[in-house]
Amino acid sequence: MKNIFLLLILLQISANAQIITRIPSPLDTGLNTNGTDQSMIPIIKKDNYMYCYTSKLIGTVQRYAVVRINLDTDDVYLYSSSILSGSDYFFARPRNFSFYQDDVYFNCGTRLYKLNLVTDNITQIATFCEKFYLFSNYLIYNYNSDNTYVKNLITGTTSELKTNNNNLSIADASEFFEYNNELYFVSNATRIDKFVAPNSTNTLYSAPYQPSTINTWADNGARKINNNLVFVLIENGAIKFVSLNLSTNTINPNFTFNTQATSGYGVRLPFVLDNTIFITNSTQMYTSDGINAPTLTNIPFICSYPIVYNNNAYGIVYTALYGPEVWKTDGTVSGTTILKDINPGTEGISGWSPIIHNNSLFSSKSNVNNPSNWDLNIYTSDGTSNNTIPILPNNYFSAINGVGSPTIGYNNYIYVYAETTTESGLFKVDVSQYNLGQQSFDLINKNKFFPNPSNDIISFNDNQIVVEIYDLVGKLVFRKENINKVDIENLSKGIYIVKSRKINGEDFFTEKLIKK
Repeated sequence: MKNIFLLLILLQISANAQIITRIPSPLDTGLNTNGTDQSMIPIIKKDNYMYCYTSKLIGTVQRYAVVRINLDTDDVYLYSSSILSGSDYFFARPRNFSFYQDDVYFNCGTRLYKLNLVTDNITQIATFCEKFYLFSNYLIYNYNSDNTYVKNLITGTTSELKTNNNNLSIADASEFFEYNNELYFVSNATRIDKFVAPNSTNTLYSAPYQPSTINTWADNGARKINNNLVFVLIENGAIKFVSLNLSTNTINPNFTFNTQATSGYGVRLPFVLDNTIFITNSTQMYTSDGINAPTLTNIPFICSYPIVYNNNAYGIVYTALYGPEVWKTDGTVSGTTILKDINPGTEGISGWSPIIHNNSLFSSKSNVNNPSNWDLNIYTSDGTSNNTIPILPNNYFSAINGVGSPTIGYNNYIYVYAETTTESGLFKVDVSQYNLGQQSFDLINKNKFFPNPSNDIISFNDNQIVVEIYDLVGKLVFRKENINKVDIENLSKGIYIVKSRKINGEDFFTEKLIKK
């Protein structure tokens, strides 16, 4: 009987143990100095395909290359081209992928390229192109910083895009926003323009400008609130938010928010909850309906790049008590709280870059300024403290998304660029048991425990349950009734099998436990 039980345990472990898989790029490709480590970095997902970049020796030059992965089969296909950049400078990598019919447009180095998915050919569209945008059948792209061109992708004709016969630049602070089949964008960091097909614009607002040394940034700065669009502009030597009425295409005169900042890196982009826009400066939060002037609030949520999930905004907030930790807000003072003190004390965490996948939050995280307590992991959350948990053994990876690459979700997996002590590249992580938002944890009926992995206390959703823990040879190492928590600190590191059931005698539920 014991042998049968052990066989069942081993079968379950073999089915679940390989939750982390490295997907290599083709032979003779990679990101190391000789390009042979078969590492690659994700860029974007489109349907059931993911596109990554790596490098390949072409002739005598190690050049960037694009790889396509079928996420249903893990099959990889290499698009190699001798015309792509050979630079190893990070910002020269293939990036900014945009799709139009059978073509993919992207930047690499200082150039704009097109990849045809039918012929698999890569061709160059423009040199010295830093930014482009696909709108309807038009490709709008800057050239040499000071000029912008528009190409009709149906007719193939290209012409310079001007405003009032003057040069127009989308290289700096160009926030694009589509609404009602029209394209709005910021040009020259100071104007709001609307594209008029095929090759002109209407200037809707031009900010008073004084020469300055403002360091701008700013993709995705536009936010729609009710029937208004809030943009970031440089006005009179500082960075300012202005609101455009989309019905009248005029500026809302009562809406004004001057950040007083002279560097774009110090400006926090606004977010929208429940028909209200939330704008912060360095110390305070303001709210507006998009028409009237933002008013000061007492909401303690000073945060950059928050993500909105289930009607709450989540982001890193610094406080003296906790350091930088993840907080959430529903837009009220009482509804603003720390999500979880992931790293207790004032040290806090860093590297939090969340995605929403399967109605759950997933994000990598690391501790700050403490190499002896690095604690690198991937966390998932359903927005509650109890269900904000790590999904990997601590420090399984030595780096996650360290090159600014995104986390990508597909079906029951997330994909990340990561590094271990022996290899690096694209890793596929099975998160099927961590889809908290879909309650695949089944905490209510199955008595599953959290966190897992753990090094001390595991907690069960129900009270008064029977818990049994077995090692991998089938030896019972723990049993107790009428509990909802177990201290596993004295267990050796490794894999165990946890069986739990309610006191009323229903069948045991069996789950693998990783003791850190």
